Amino acid sequence: MPLALLLNQEGATVQICHSLSRDVKSKCKMSDIIISCVGVPCLISVDNCNEEHILIDVGISEVKIDGKNTIVGDISSGVLQSFNNISITPVPKGVGSITIAVLLRHLLSSFIKRHS
Repeated sequence: MPLALLLNQEGATVQICHSLSRDVKSKCKMSDIIISCVGVPCLISVDNCNEEHILIDVGISEVKIDGKNTIVGDISSGVLQSFNNISITPVPKGVGSITIAVLLRHLLSSFIKRHS
C-alpha cells in the first residue's frame, strides 16, 4: 500500500490486485509495470506479460527443484525466457538487497540522531 500511494502521488494509475480480484490476467496485460509481492511461486506467468513490461518481483518463496531447496520469486522464470526486451528484477539478490540497504541507512541515521 505505501508504494501504491507513492506511485499514485506521482501521477501513476495504480491497480491493486489480491486473491479475490477478478480478471487479474487482463489487468496485468494492460499495465506497464507489474510489482508482485505475494510470495506465491510463479504466480505471474508468460500469460500475464508482454514484451514491454517492467516486472518488479518482491515475492520470495522456497521450493524444491530436483530435490534441492531453491529460492524463487512470484514471477515465473519462463517469462524471462519468453521475451527478449522484458525488464525483471532478479530473485534472490534483487529488491531484497535494496530493502536491506535502505534499512541500514535508516538505522545509521537513527543512531546518529540519537547520539548527537
